[in-house]
Amino acid sequence: MGQNPPRTFVTAFAICAALAGCRSIPPVNERSALSDSLALPWVAQTVQTAKYDLRSYTPTQSVASKLTVYIEGDGLAWITRSRPSHDPTPLNPVALKLAKAQGNSAAYLARPCQFVMSTGCSQSDWTAGRFSADVINAMNAGVDLLKRQHQSQELTLVGFSGGAAVALHLAEMRDDVVKVVTVGGNLDHRRWTDFHRLTPLHDSLPPARAARVHQIHFFGENDQVFPPELVSEFKREQPGIYVVLPGQGHSCCWEDAWPELAQQWLSEVP
Repeated sequence: MGQNPPRTFVTAFAICAALAGCRSIPPVNERSALSDSLALPWVAQTVQTAKYDLRSYTPTQSVASKLTVYIEGDGLAWITRSRPSHDPTPLNPVALKLAKAQGNSAAYLARPCQFVMSTGCSQSDWTAGRFSADVINAMNAGVDLLKRQHQSQELTLVGFSGGAAVALHLAEMRDDVVKVVTVGGNLDHRRWTDFHRLTPLHDSLPPARAARVHQIHFFGENDQVFPPELVSEFKREQPGIYVVLPGQGHSCCWEDAWPELAQQWLSEVP
């Protein structure tokens, strides 16, 4: 049996069907141009790691002793329920919108093969191996560079959707992460694939816990990708503060509520 797509794709594809009949999906250059526009006046840069080149957006001339790094979700991983995408560049870069909503003490880091298709990329990097050791090590190198550029000492990691799993892995590896914030986050991909009866992510690392790091997890009341039913299961094994936002879905529109949420929760002292 082929791997089933994550429900993030199902949600995005449903939006596409409603708006355009899914006659076409915007090509990669249009998806990249959208993110470039959303990021302004921040600048794009390519972060080189051992296996992948990563896309980052950062404020110009920003120095932040406490830097918040936003990690993108899984992006456009699947085209149909049986066919993976050839390029996972997101249709809706939610993490970028959240980073911009916070302001100049933040930076954005895309996942491997989004925006920049490196020679090391393969479809496993956004399907069964989306949380592999290679992927996590590349993201760790990207965070290292952003930290140096901003002359930062402490990090908060904010992960949207699948970016939450990445953030937890990084927090488990590093000693400079003081807080992890997740938004509609995949906190345990094994429990998530079981819940949705999806093919397990066999090429990914086991879920990280990062129990020593202060954690805040936001979920949407109407999220069908990571629904509130999973929250009670996560809470038994994953430490942290859990906040369910009334009326909120998975992708739309966290950025509207984010300035208030960031002010309240990202500045909270662990």
